[in-house]
Amino acid sequence: MEKIKTIEELAKLSEEDYMTGLLNRRGGLKRIDEYIKENPDSKCAFIIFDGDNFKKINDTFGHQCGDSVIINSAQEIRRQFSNKGIIFRLGGDEFVVFYKDVDVEKLKEKLNEFLAICNKASMIGSKKVAFTFSIGVAIYPENGNDFDELMKHADDAL
Repeated sequence: MEKIKTIEELAKLSEEDYMTGLLNRRGGLKRIDEYIKENPDSKCAFIIFDGDNFKKINDTFGHQCGDSVIINSAQEIRRQFSNKGIIFRLGGDEFVVFYKDVDVEKLKEKLNEFLAICNKASMIGSKKVAFTFSIGVAIYPENGNDFDELMKHADDAL
């Protein structure tokens, strides 16, 4: 096993989701707070992506398949939103994107495109697996000025 050599490496590990390589909740919260402090007048979207019926995938196809679904989902979210987003895995089958400098109408189009791509069955090994997302959105600052308020409103929107 490789030794960790620096405090910076430990700090990075404490803010990173081991499975997906995305930020974890702690890292995401920190980045969102920093962004809001530096850009209080920016209009942003707090988006929760909640996997539908994930337990059924684990129960039907096994946890290794479920892990692949999570990793593939994380990659697609990163591909679609990393240009202007702080992306992190909230836990389990939930992801958050804090999308910066948002135009609400363009965001609606982007989310519809994302759902069209993601809400199709895909091959995981030799298994055809259907995995879909429900999405909840809250707008900063209209729906809240911090993580907790935005989370509540986006969760309610789910």
